[in-house]
Amino acid sequence: MLRLLPALAFATVFLWSPAAARGLSDYQRTVWTQQHGAPTDITGMVQTTDGWLWVGSVDGLVRFDGVSFEAYTPPGHPELAHRRIVEMYAADNGDLYIAYFPMGVGVRRRDGSFSLLPPQEAPQRTPPLSMVVDDDKVLWTIGDGIRRFANGHWTIVESGPDWEKDALYSMLVDQDGRVWAAAPTGVWRLDRLLGRFEKVSKLGGGLAITPKGDVWLLGVHGELSTRLSEAPANRPRPARAGAVASRRAGQFASNGTLWALGCPDTACLVYDVARHGPQLRAGKIADERVASTEGAAGQESLSIIEDREGNIWIHAHNGLNQFRPKRFLVPAPKLELADFFYTVATDRTGWIWIAETVSGKLWRMGPDGVPLAQPGTPVHLVASGHDGTLLKADKRRITRVTGADVETIPLPPGPDGKPVDRELWGLLDDGKRIWTAASGIGAIAWSEGKWRSSAELGLPNGINLSQAAGAGQLWLARVNGELVFYDDGRLTRYDASSVGVATGIFPDRQLVLGGSDGLAVLKDGKMQRIRSADPDSLRGVTGIAATANGDRWLNGVGGVVHVRAADWQRVIDRPDEPLRYELFGVIDGYPGRAGNSRRPSTAFSADGRHVWFVATKGIVGLDSADLRRNPAPPRPAVLEVGTDKARFDAPKRLQLPPGSQSFGVRFTAPSLRQPERTRFEFRLDGLDTGWRDAGNRRTTSYTNVAPGDYVFRVRAFNEDGMASQEEAVLPLTIEPTLVQSLPFRLAMAIALAALLALLYRLRVRFLTRRITDRAEIKMAERERIARTLHDSFLQTVYLMLLRLRKFERKLPDDAGTRDELRTILNEAQGVIDEGRDRVHELRVKETRTIEEIVQDCAGSLSTIHPTVNFVLRSEGAPGLDPLVLEETGAIVCEALRNAFSHARAGKIAAGISVHQRELTVTVQDDGQGIAPEILDAGGRDGHWGLVGMRERAARIGARLDIHSPPTGGTTVSLSLPPAHTETGRAA
Repeated sequence: MLRLLPALAFATVFLWSPAAARGLSDYQRTVWTQQHGAPTDITGMVQTTDGWLWVGSVDGLVRFDGVSFEAYTPPGHPELAHRRIVEMYAADNGDLYIAYFPMGVGVRRRDGSFSLLPPQEAPQRTPPLSMVVDDDKVLWTIGDGIRRFANGHWTIVESGPDWEKDALYSMLVDQDGRVWAAAPTGVWRLDRLLGRFEKVSKLGGGLAITPKGDVWLLGVHGELSTRLSEAPANRPRPARAGAVASRRAGQFASNGTLWALGCPDTACLVYDVARHGPQLRAGKIADERVASTEGAAGQESLSIIEDREGNIWIHAHNGLNQFRPKRFLVPAPKLELADFFYTVATDRTGWIWIAETVSGKLWRMGPDGVPLAQPGTPVHLVASGHDGTLLKADKRRITRVTGADVETIPLPPGPDGKPVDRELWGLLDDGKRIWTAASGIGAIAWSEGKWRSSAELGLPNGINLSQAAGAGQLWLARVNGELVFYDDGRLTRYDASSVGVATGIFPDRQLVLGGSDGLAVLKDGKMQRIRSADPDSLRGVTGIAATANGDRWLNGVGGVVHVRAADWQRVIDRPDEPLRYELFGVIDGYPGRAGNSRRPSTAFSADGRHVWFVATKGIVGLDSADLRRNPAPPRPAVLEVGTDKARFDAPKRLQLPPGSQSFGVRFTAPSLRQPERTRFEFRLDGLDTGWRDAGNRRTTSYTNVAPGDYVFRVRAFNEDGMASQEEAVLPLTIEPTLVQSLPFRLAMAIALAALLALLYRLRVRFLTRRITDRAEIKMAERERIARTLHDSFLQTVYLMLLRLRKFERKLPDDAGTRDELRTILNEAQGVIDEGRDRVHELRVKETRTIEEIVQDCAGSLSTIHPTVNFVLRSEGAPGLDPLVLEETGAIVCEALRNAFSHARAGKIAAGISVHQRELTVTVQDDGQGIAPEILDAGGRDGHWGLVGMRERAARIGARLDIHSPPTGGTTVSLSLPPAHTETGRAA
């Protein structure tokens, strides 16, 4: 029972002290060297308003987004890419001023453009060694004097012997817009009324400004520093004062700590400058010194800035030292505790007690967060009693401390009845008994003035973990995956194998159990697993604490998991829903992983605000009301677009060449505190329907994108979920290839239309030729029949008639049979004449036209219906193929018969017209019309007029339209393609 009854009901009223908030232990140090892409021979650093960290060197300028370094080449000035950078200044409007060696000042504008300022007319011995831009947007420089740039030209303001030494030069603009200049021989301040600088100090050094707004002159190498001006309480320094320029003597951080450089080589820290008065020597009174990094970035500390996220940057010759603020704060001075082998407890007064198990050292930590070593008998275990008492144990006794009352409980003696040293495994007070365990005696309980064994009290075997539940009540986790509720010997068992090996028991309104595989809640008599997006985040939880607002703080293998009250309650009520949380881990300053030895809980909060956590590498705390969140929203930027053939920098608008249907986009958002947790979302307007989550990836790619205009957008979120205030936008156009271009597509459409028209004409000609061939065959057959009838049948009949007439002439005149025979012969002659007429009709009449057919048809019908007024309008009609003419005439005559006989019309008009070689014949009446259902059905049952008209039209490839509006009247229109006309054939 190695961890039976650990004691940690850790509570505190700890108030974060100024020292605890400003020490090096509250920063996480990262070194950036050449192997990470950082330049060597660095000359300075600044941060522009877009978040980029700019690093100058003897080989040019690079910028850093927190992940990678990128060389900068000024647009239009490739000759400056590797020019030595002497000095930089980041103006509040986003412009970056760059002083080059040997001479020249360039400006990179916020929009990415670059220009060189005009050269100075007066001779210049040195380039600008320090620069500032005042509230009037005037550029001031210092080197071999003070010069200003305004209205497009330079002016010398100060010169002379005071400016002829090659030493530290410094400039600064305070919150009131006053310009300060420091040289080795003194300090000057601009008097705007007089238009010149006045000397305010004879001391030399570097200028710096406190968060309160006081201007200091910092001595070189940690020597004498002097306050030059004291600002009123309501006039703090400009917000970006720490990042606009490199300070070579030192810098005041936003928390007020002075970081002085060159003490003698590295930096030293002075936490509270005010307590030392208007003068101090940082090298002598330093509260802490930065450890050397010789062999990495370099031992020297050459300049310093504080960026907008609170990171401190110190550059050496060969790299950068970054100090990132931790969320977790540690006691100061730091406790050197052996891993795992310590216990922590509180008493009812709020004192925090820490005991190291092996050495027996004991500390007491009060509200100031300073641990104080306690003399006296070694204490190997501490625990909190259920009523706020303090339990302390050495190797022979347990001491219960309640205010001034002290009760000593001797540990069980050895087999001979004499006292014996025992190494206890833990302490637990359930309000009725004090439980402990040790080698040789197992688990025992102090009850009613004596020690009783676990077997006597009905405790089960195989206990892995325990927690007090109430007077005489315990929660017990067994090694077989079982959770047991112990109530004075009565046991209730639950299956808890789903969480693996139990790591923590946390009684609450509903019991929560932590395990090696996850977290579960006891609900409706069953352990139900709590799910999360990352299952590892809930593994190995050994402590849960609640703050006053109901938020839960879980101490697990990945660090501290923060769950808001509403999210916690929701998952307790519905464990199947995934838990929403935020994780604070190693990069936030969490030391190691959650402690898991001899403690029933490794997370606790006494005042409802401050939360303490026991980790494998020490004790750390969080102020839940001030989580040191990153105050700077990231500002995304699109860097580059690449295809398989070329890469393109991202200008304001990008035009990709033809064939760029697949491309990649590289983007970023400078975020220097925790770039690993910067998250991106992107979309391509014109293709994506919504935002796509990229996680912390800074690239994406698209494939098979059609030519056209698009807009790529990206937005970013920092580690605390703060969204960028604006999106990075890149309009881009993908140019089409020749076959994708609009003219080509139009040409192809025209060609296709022409091809279809040609195919249509060929089809019509084919059908026409087939119809013509059939018509010729029919005409030939009709002529053959006509010849046969004329040459044989009619001739034979005629000869027979002649013979009969000869016989008739031989009969007497008065014979009655002669008259009868003459009558028969006359009738036979009529039959022969009719036969000749029919034979004549079988032959083709080349001179007959559609006009004649219409006139004949209408004339015959008009004699039957004399009251109907008929009108024919003809624009002339071309000749038609005989068969086509026959079918056309049949269709028109059928339409005329319907109009005369069935329409009850008063007026009928026929029209013949030719348009673009297409013949159209119409028949229109003002009669009663045709019912819609008859038109839809194609005719009336038992009547074949309309059906026959359509069949005839289909045979000759004509278009027949019949229209009858609800108001009455009918229009029949027959259109013949050009191929049927003589004009069409000629074409």
